[in-house]
Amino acid sequence: MSNLIHTSPNSKANIVVLITHSLSEMDVLLPIFSEIRSAHNVRIEIIFAVRKIYRQYQQSAFYRYCCQKLGVKVSHYLLPNRFDPGFRFFLFSRFGSFLIKGFFLLLKPIQYARVFTTLRAASVLLHEFSNQTSSTSILYRIQIKYATPIWVYDHGHAIRLAQNPGKMIEHSDRVTLLNFHEHNHKSFSNIGLKKQKIIGYSKFYPEWQKVVRSYKQPSRVVNDHEKHVVIFSRHVHPYYMDQDVYYFLLTSAVRSIRNSLGSRRIIIKPHPREDIDLINELIQQQDFTGIEISNEHPAVLSQQALFAISFWGSTILDPLSFDIPAIEYYIEAEHFRELEPEGSSYRNLGIDSVDNEHDLKLFIQRVVDGTYRLPAVVSELRQELHIDTLFELVDPNQKVLSSPH
Repeated sequence: MSNLIHTSPNSKANIVVLITHSLSEMDVLLPIFSEIRSAHNVRIEIIFAVRKIYRQYQQSAFYRYCCQKLGVKVSHYLLPNRFDPGFRFFLFSRFGSFLIKGFFLLLKPIQYARVFTTLRAASVLLHEFSNQTSSTSILYRIQIKYATPIWVYDHGHAIRLAQNPGKMIEHSDRVTLLNFHEHNHKSFSNIGLKKQKIIGYSKFYPEWQKVVRSYKQPSRVVNDHEKHVVIFSRHVHPYYMDQDVYYFLLTSAVRSIRNSLGSRRIIIKPHPREDIDLINELIQQQDFTGIEISNEHPAVLSQQALFAISFWGSTILDPLSFDIPAIEYYIEAEHFRELEPEGSSYRNLGIDSVDNEHDLKLFIQRVVDGTYRLPAVVSELRQELHIDTLFELVDPNQKVLSSPH
């Protein structure tokens, strides 16, 4: 891992990010900013373009703490988007769609005028890779007029070893992708993102781990008997989670923990789009006790966990990044392979993965008796943190090269 190159104390880059997709974008951005701010004199501003996502940010004490600690300015400008619930409701009808388009037609000149000065002052602009063009169009206008570089990033720490190509990304030839690892290259290249810079999985950045550890904990555990178990669940989805599988995974995971560890405290961290009522319904039906539902950040929940169970997803990297045992417990949805033709990328990369209750209990037993070992890939990912690449966000005049493929 290379050392960061320090900028002159008198120079100050200006990084501006437009949040357009989901709150999970913060999981990528904040670790990046923690490394940059530890060594560089730089201004950073995050602009939320979606009212719903901004409110989610306001409700997160952890994200607000991180932004304050890192000196990141946060603001909100409502820009055209498809994610605010009210807008999505109207879009189901032709008349409603007409009203929403009219609303944003009137709103755009006002909001763009308000946000223009901030965006114009940026030395580099960032947004999420899928490019929600209704919000990001102003960035590309600024790029054309002022030659401001645009960098894009994934909205979470997804491992994308072999995904079926989706639609081509608009303006993909005008941006550079901050790619976590070379093994994701093909999946992104297939949707047009040819210019890529490898930065490593930012959850593993040392400065980020310092930030997480500095965040207040409700209590400090003394020994393993006081540690909780955390379950990172996933919402019912036509491609990722069938409802009957969801019921089985959640009930059998709790049952396996209870059979192995008795009344150990269990914390369920739901997916942002998961139905909390469904979780509560299952808890009541099964007469489970000692279970909490928490929206705390996965990294915070992992700190004092004995181990973590993930129903497929990038949150499994949070405990592993802190050397906490974790396992993927997942049965593929009926249509899963339509998007993930080779199955779970986490399993294929070497992360522990099981699809039945018996093997889950064997994993728990290995944790309890001390024979569990972190998968080799955790050490590999920790060694492949190209933090020096982030210097180009501070000095965007450096030449950007395509990935050597």
